[in-house]
This record gives sequence, C-alpha cells and structure tokens, in this order.
Amino acid sequence: MRPTPATPNPAAGPAGRAPHSPRFVDQATGQSFAGHATSVYWNHYLGCWLAVVQGPPGDVYLATAPAPEGPYSPARRVMQHTRYNFYWPTQLPYFDQDGGRRILIMGTYTQSFSDAAVKVPRYDYNQLVYGVSLDDPRLGLAREKK
Repeated sequence: MRPTPATPNPAAGPAGRAPHSPRFVDQATGQSFAGHATSVYWNHYLGCWLAVVQGPPGDVYLATAPAPEGPYSPARRVMQHTRYNFYWPTQLPYFDQDGGRRILIMGTYTQSFSDAAVKVPRYDYNQLVYGVSLDDPRLGLAREKK
C-alpha cells in the first residue's frame, strides 16, 4: 500500500519531522552542505519521497528519495532569502493540489539570525507560505515511471 499524500515519514517522528541532518549536494553547484530535512512526505505526483531541506540561512531546497531515509537526490534550491532569514520550512501536505503537483511550503521569515540592518515592518517574525509547482521544468524533478 502506498502512503497517502499526508503520510509522514514513519522514521521521522512527530509531524514528519526528520530527526537527523544529513549532508546534501546542491544540484546547481555540486557543493555539499549540511542541510536539515525539516519535513519528508510521500509525493503522489513524483512517485517518491520529497524532503523540504533547510540549507544555509534563508535557503530552501527540495530533494527526492525512493525511501524516507534516502538516499536523496541532489537538492534543488527553490527559495533564497538574501540578507533576511527564512527558517524551519515545512511542507503543508494537507493543502497539496492536483495530486501533489503543486505543494505549499511554510516557514518563519525574520531578521533574527541574519545580517539585515532593518526589520521589515509588520512582517518580521511571521509565517510565510509559498506555492511550488513541482512540474516546473526549472526544478528538473522527474516523475517516477509507473
């Protein structure tokens, strides 16, 4: 039986949170980085496990794997917040659209832990939600053949 879109990683603990921080490889640069897989869920559209990875401060990556514990594909950066921080990103699987083709990622947007000289008025330390279309060819995410 395949997991449902909202099935968390069984090895990850509460709410699909991964308990460890493996090394990931940035697909664009080939450089290795210590990332935190902040959520891991089965994605029906891709036919594999999808991890939302917190990279260097402000950067969010996606990586895929045939099993929740990996091995993970090279990670694709999908968000970059320069001079401001966006941390603890997580997928909101209950809001997946079109069979997981479009997902939502939420995280905390803050001046804390960044070198930003000025806070964004009324938006500092708030939760932001971004939509990501997994079929965007710039991501290079291939669907598993069935």
